[in-house]
Amino acid sequence: MNKSIQKIKTHLARSKAYYNRNEILRSLVSLAEALKLELSVKLSGQDKLVVLNGLREMTQLLGRIEEVKKYCPAPLVFSPGQERNVLVCLAKTIKVMHAVALKEDHEKAMERKISIDKLMLHGQTCLQNGKISEAEKAFNEAIELYVDEKALFSMIGTSLIEAGQERLAVKYFIQAMEEYPDDAQSYLKVAEAYQKADNPKSGIRALKRGMKHLGKRADFYLQIALLEQAQGNTKEALQSVTESLALDEHNYKAKKLRERLAGKA
Repeated sequence: MNKSIQKIKTHLARSKAYYNRNEILRSLVSLAEALKLELSVKLSGQDKLVVLNGLREMTQLLGRIEEVKKYCPAPLVFSPGQERNVLVCLAKTIKVMHAVALKEDHEKAMERKISIDKLMLHGQTCLQNGKISEAEKAFNEAIELYVDEKALFSMIGTSLIEAGQERLAVKYFIQAMEEYPDDAQSYLKVAEAYQKADNPKSGIRALKRGMKHLGKRADFYLQIALLEQAQGNTKEALQSVTESLALDEHNYKAKKLRERLAGKA
């Protein structure tokens, strides 16, 4: 079978599948692709019958859809020899429906972001009033609306730390780390939260996990050194700060820390 004819049949099958799933815009696009190819090939025999019947069926089905009727400049009807007219009609309909879909998506995104902002504000107000469980509920509702707000988890964690809820903050920084494993700040924030929650060992584990994923980093080694120092592990802290300086010899904080640790070693 001619490859182009097979592609036509594939596009028609996709158009029907999208139609059955009520994905009308995708169905229209697949139908248009089938029509474009049909114009470029010579059909005969059984292939011609199958393709023309498929085109006729899909234009009839889609032509009954109210949304298509609304945007199509002419009734969507197929007959052999009228392919170009149908294709022009489809192109105009697809263009308008795509623009409408983008506008609706933008409006929904804005509504979602406004809802997240309101929940975040409510959660922060609850924290200020000591209503921790109510604040957590608001923050969790905000996360349910999350799509691509990269800073959301860290904002929640930071708000909780400022309210003295370090242990609760850890959960949200871990979510940030898991959601954005390529973001170094996620691991540093988790480590900071663990440190303030008096759990430096978990902070060190988080940073080492980060280096397995991102490679060796001077800022990670420096933070590990500080966490080791907090536990009284001078030897381990000195080793980590030395690793940090090997990667960034000009880091002033690392230099000062190594001087202090060397005096204790």
